[in-house]
Amino acid sequence: KNGNEMYCAEVPGVGFMKPNMLDATLAKHVIKDESIVIADQYKVTWNYLQENGYEHVILAGNTMKDSRYHKPEIKGEYHLQHVNSMHHHIRDFMKPYCGVSTKYLPNYVALYTWLKNIAANKQKRKVNEVSLYRASTPDCYITRKAIEEMPAIPMCA
Repeated sequence: KNGNEMYCAEVPGVGFMKPNMLDATLAKHVIKDESIVIADQYKVTWNYLQENGYEHVILAGNTMKDSRYHKPEIKGEYHLQHVNSMHHHIRDFMKPYCGVSTKYLPNYVALYTWLKNIAANKQKRKVNEVSLYRASTPDCYITRKAIEEMPAIPMCA
């Protein structure tokens, strides 16, 4: 909510999702008052989020009545494609490692999130540096008169 987005991914366990797996994962990474959990319609997750007071958005994987057509649900700025995209990026990240064992999967996911957070922080710093530089240049602010004196953009005939 406060603009300090961080990537967070963890393998909660192996097999079907259970409430204790969610509890161990979410309690470690999610601050209830400052986070929104985006999840699919998996019943265990949905019940857990509701019972434990997490702010959450539940999204349907397919909103079409005809199952031949696929259209994920969108609620405002949230859509399931964000989650699917992150899964895709994690899979792409692990392809060069040629068959990651389930035993070591949490280590690879931790490496992925660490690298993503470093990249995000570098990007924020770069934007701040450019903004500070731009603000310090004399042409940062432009007057209406300067805009009026600019040459017109030529039109194709």
